[in-house]
Amino acid sequence: MRKLKILMTSYTFHPDIGGVTSFNSDLCTALAAMGHDVTLATLTPGSTEGFPFKIMRRPSSPDLAKLAFRSDVNLLSNLSLNLA
Repeated sequence: MRKLKILMTSYTFHPDIGGVTSFNSDLCTALAAMGHDVTLATLTPGSTEGFPFKIMRRPSSPDLAKLAFRSDVNLLSNLSLNLA
């Protein structure tokens, strides 16, 4: 299986709580466990430690664009015009 570069964008993430946060964490963890290079971009401030995938918090527009263009797959978890 080919290793993919996956970018998931989500308006909300840990330390916030809720279904979207839990789903995104579980999906990113599973994809990383399969060997994919997973990055989650979120507008929620907090720590980037303790996850088996990369987290980019409050990315600038140029940084987010670079990630998107370098990724094989871009997943938009929940609608956020700032991250879209």
